[in-house]
Amino acid sequence: MNELYAIYPELYRLGTLPRNYLRNPENSIRIIGRGKWHAPGASMYAILPVLDKSI
Repeated sequence: MNELYAIYPELYRLGTLPRNYLRNPENSIRIIGRGKWHAPGASMYAILPVLDKSI
């Protein structure tokens, strides 16, 4: 869950996260502290209502 919370500010900053954005080690290390990230899109959508009450 903490990794998902870390990703959302980047999503808001960029406005979109391309499919391979977090597979780039430079991006994933900076954002989540790991060299690789792969999660189904559904897991990212699942916490949107928690992060933004208007959803």
